[in-house]
Amino acid sequence: MQIDLSILSTRFDHILSEIEIGRALSAVATLSGLLDAICGDQAQAEQCRDLLLSHPLGDALLSPLLDDAVTDLGFIRAERARHELTNALSEKVQRAEERICLFERKVRGGRCSIEPPYAFARSQLDSIYAPAIADDLNSERLIAFSKLAAKRLKRGGQFCLSAFAPGHLGQGWQTIWLGRTVHCHSETTFTEIADVIGATVHCFRDASGGLIWADFSLKVTSQNGGN
Repeated sequence: MQIDLSILSTRFDHILSEIEIGRALSAVATLSGLLDAICGDQAQAEQCRDLLLSHPLGDALLSPLLDDAVTDLGFIRAERARHELTNALSEKVQRAEERICLFERKVRGGRCSIEPPYAFARSQLDSIYAPAIADDLNSERLIAFSKLAAKRLKRGGQFCLSAFAPGHLGQGWQTIWLGRTVHCHSETTFTEIADVIGATVHCFRDASGGLIWADFSLKVTSQNGGN
């Protein structure tokens, strides 16, 4: 389905006017909501992105003057909190307080990847943390990864994931403006994972409501790999 580019361009004009009169927070929130409404249709999302990149609004979004307004978006605050937690976990791993395995996102040449750390080759781990891996895996692959992780944990071990919820505020900003493909997952997916790997799971959402955390505890049975 084609999008009416003239109407969309007019919407961009109005948002740009809001920025120019000092209403950056309102303008960014309005744009974020508009992109959320469009991002569900891939063809429309691509048209919107092309128009935004060629419109003066696109240049305005790159201005440092908008940094505060952009970083106030819920999903960015959630990502920052997740990044801070990852750093804290990294320090914990280095202190070797427990047998912990941490998956961290690496950025090379503008592309993100998450590589298995050396510790993942070991079994009998106390905990495995993979805060951002779900962003890059569809449900089928996320379940396959979780099954592999469970085999590395001792009985009663801990496993942690997080994922953006489907339809979360800011999904359009991620896919259209940032050009990121983020796989979203619901609590239902995490419940399915818990059933598959033989674990209990506690799910909760961050303050933005858009990021779901899932803490798994492997049941003390003979199903998982550890002793």
